Amino acid sequence: MNKLCRVPFVLAAFLCAGVASAAGIDGTWVGTVAQSEITFEFKADGSKLTGTLDNAAAPGATQIRDGKVNGEEISFSVVRSLNNAETTVPWTGKLVGDELRLQRGAVAGNAVAEVVAKRAKKD
Repeated sequence: MNKLCRVPFVLAAFLCAGVASAAGIDGTWVGTVAQSEITFEFKADGSKLTGTLDNAAAPGATQIRDGKVNGEEISFSVVRSLNNAETTVPWTGKLVGDELRLQRGAVAGNAVAEVVAKRAKKD
């Protein structure tokens, strides 16, 4: 087989690996931010990420917005009421094995926060 014929196979393998990574984010993830438990529910559809964030410090699931998956990396935002104003809070993360390493952006006087979330065990 010549090199040109191998290109589609390599490309297909690469694309399938990206889809597998996106699907790996699906499910429930639990971590801690500022001593409060935070739960993420994610569902990937190609490069689109949907789901919710529920922080025990401000209970109630909040829909994520603008969610994206790119290989092992994700990004999204949530809109929260902080200091009597709606504020968009950006999040980025990377899936590393069975850990999701996240960073919450600095907004409304809150510092950047690092969160390591673990996949919730299925009952």
